[in-house]
Amino acid sequence: MEVLAGQYVARAKAFGREFAEMFTAEAGKTVEKAVRVPTALISVVVLDDDKKPLDPYVEFVTVDGETYPKPPRELEVLAGRYFIRARALGKEASAEVELRPGEVREVEVVIPGAAGFDVGGIRITYTTAAASAAVLLATAAGVALYALRRRKH
Repeated sequence: MEVLAGQYVARAKAFGREFAEMFTAEAGKTVEKAVRVPTALISVVVLDDDKKPLDPYVEFVTVDGETYPKPPRELEVLAGRYFIRARALGKEASAEVELRPGEVREVEVVIPGAAGFDVGGIRITYTTAAASAAVLLATAAGVALYALRRRKH
């Protein structure tokens, strides 16, 4: 664009905000001006207590109120503070992160009580496995006790 010599403001709109930078155009000179938008990249990883990924079991992840069905990878955001919440296996956890312009950060959200093992695409948590084992042992002990009582009579 051809302009008269003088002071100007270059403006750009991104992420619903306007950014501006002043510059001076000198007579007979070509000026290229870029408006800097202070962005950062964030990747969210949802983990269990053993720090193993829970990707197949993630119900949703929110980054400052914006909801994603899967953990976002290399999400470009404005630099600033972000609150991240994740839900997997019916349990939720959150994390907070402060991002500087140009920063690339991986944020881990650990879902407490989600550690366990996978069987046929189903996660069995250690607490569920322990409770199931206790019920099986109690049932086996009850059957054995009943069988012993029947033998005596």
